[in-house]
Amino acid sequence: MADTRAAAPVVPVNAWWGDRVAWFAAAVATAITACCAAPANSWLDSAELVACAAELGNIHPPGHPAWLSLSQLVRFLPIGPFPWRVAIFSALAMGAAIFLLVRLVRAQLAEHGSRQLTSAWALLAAGTLLASGSLWQVTVRAEVYTLALATNLWALHAALLAGQLARRPTVDVRLIAGYLASWTMAVCLGLLNHHYVALFALPASLCAAWPAITWLVKRHKRLVAVLLLGGAWLGLGYLALGLRSHANTEMRWGDPSALSGLWDTLTAKHFQRGLTQVHVDYVDNALVLFGMVAEAMSLPLAAVGAVGLALSLLWRDRLQAALWLAFVGGLATKAVLQIDTRNPDDHGYVLMAPAVLAVGAAQLSAFVAGRRGLLTAWPESRRLRVVQVSVVLGLCLVVGQVSVLLEKPETNLAGLRAADAVDAELRHNLPPGALYLSNYYGLGFNEQAFRIAEGRRPDVAAPHLSFRTGDTDHGAAWQTWFAQRYPQFADLAQAARALGRAPVGNLLAKAEKQPVWAEQDPDLRIPPGAYGFDGVANRLLPQAERGIDYDVATILHKHQTVWPELDAAIGTRGRLDGPTRSVLLWQHALHAAHALRRGWLTVAQDELARAQPLSPHDRTLATLQAKALQLDLAYRAADAKQFRDLWQHWQTMDFAALASDAP
Repeated sequence: MADTRAAAPVVPVNAWWGDRVAWFAAAVATAITACCAAPANSWLDSAELVACAAELGNIHPPGHPAWLSLSQLVRFLPIGPFPWRVAIFSALAMGAAIFLLVRLVRAQLAEHGSRQLTSAWALLAAGTLLASGSLWQVTVRAEVYTLALATNLWALHAALLAGQLARRPTVDVRLIAGYLASWTMAVCLGLLNHHYVALFALPASLCAAWPAITWLVKRHKRLVAVLLLGGAWLGLGYLALGLRSHANTEMRWGDPSALSGLWDTLTAKHFQRGLTQVHVDYVDNALVLFGMVAEAMSLPLAAVGAVGLALSLLWRDRLQAALWLAFVGGLATKAVLQIDTRNPDDHGYVLMAPAVLAVGAAQLSAFVAGRRGLLTAWPESRRLRVVQVSVVLGLCLVVGQVSVLLEKPETNLAGLRAADAVDAELRHNLPPGALYLSNYYGLGFNEQAFRIAEGRRPDVAAPHLSFRTGDTDHGAAWQTWFAQRYPQFADLAQAARALGRAPVGNLLAKAEKQPVWAEQDPDLRIPPGAYGFDGVANRLLPQAERGIDYDVATILHKHQTVWPELDAAIGTRGRLDGPTRSVLLWQHALHAAHALRRGWLTVAQDELARAQPLSPHDRTLATLQAKALQLDLAYRAADAKQFRDLWQHWQTMDFAALASDAP
């Protein structure tokens, strides 16, 4: 794109270490969000990232080696538990992003006003980004997205300065090479952290840096070769995946320890295939994501940013094209996949969009009161007052939005105590040698599982309920890892791999000899009869952040709607004939007895509740209900020993003995 400006822009001369405005904005933003950081593991990826950071383990693809390496810096923090310090690392990376945003805005708007004006605009941009709920959701927990935003803004800032220098009448080769080297480092670090996010942001910084790149290629080809080799050397960091694949944290979506699986792991091919199996409307997704970003930022601030971004197109310079590429790329990062606006990951993917809107808020003020703005005829002192008033009003909106974010459970995790509740449940309920089955599709993302993986209960094994995770390669790599880590359960992993599904028969055989605890499976991937216990996690919902891990609504729907509809298909119970009533009664009684002999409390209670209307005064049902009550009392008292002793005693009885009045 041609640049229509008569004079080349002025590159700010103040060094980054002397930029007080940028340091002030970064410090305030970091301090506020750090106070809201999760004091322990959070849900989804956070628990996995903490566990992997603790032992330099293998994070799920794309592996995030840059985040993993930099997260080790938190070991030098002298206070707080390790999970909290890893969450603080997210806040520090967010502070770096705010710092770079201030530098970017000041460099971009340098020709539109004095240093005072650009400082005010930069503070407005920093405040607008700080008001983004999308940013907060991944800043207050252990996540990789704030580092991804920082590297993308770093790349865009370095590219902008290199491009500005290349268009000046006198060109300093060392400065251009230095900024391009900085751009190369930022891009490589971003690729090593989360290459999907980095790739979608790359066209924007490439557009901004293009004048410098073409100038350098024409005049200093050897220097370009050195920069490319340096970038390739940085990219070798992905080889660390193979070294980390034998850590205690599990492998998923490919096996990076084998050459054949390294590419699948690097690209997260299986994961992406799983997310794109259904038709995705890219435009519709992008609009939904834009609405999500705007709502999370507050509609007034998002509108200011969008108007400023649109009006600044009238300046018709290369950087505006780069900003629009960054905005569209930010939305497209997630628009090509399935989306869930309640998931912090979706907010993390698109963080470049609110960052560009923040730049747009500064541009709107510059468009009105800058040297080339609507008030250009006014003296600079009056224009400065206009800017000051607009910045104050904007920051008032920011303060209001931040106060809202401080009250939301998804953006303020300072009071999170779910991890403590999990520890208490594990101590009370899981006996030594227990097999704990999680129903969540990504076991490594599961809070309970990683409390175990961190060593809180090294005597407990915690595979996924179906012995596979969210991958689409049937969990071959994970099952191999599981068999190596838990040789006593190798047969379960082998059976799951051979069958391509949960080895229910093998699980039942294990349950005859040792405690097997399973969460309820709301999607019925495993028959209810495979439950060894109602589930530790189902009792933790009051302490959980959201309950998204355990779909209570689906479970209630099954009990309240699905099963009654099946009963209705049989016919009205009150009009059943005698033989049919007798068959149904004994079917429910037999299933209830079988459930009691396995400790499947919820299954037994449901069967008895369905049998009760058929014969309210049946003696067999009354006996089974009394035994179910004993099991329920032990469950409510969190008496794991009593609970286990009851069902293991009953499993020695046949139906006649269990249905008798014998204890």
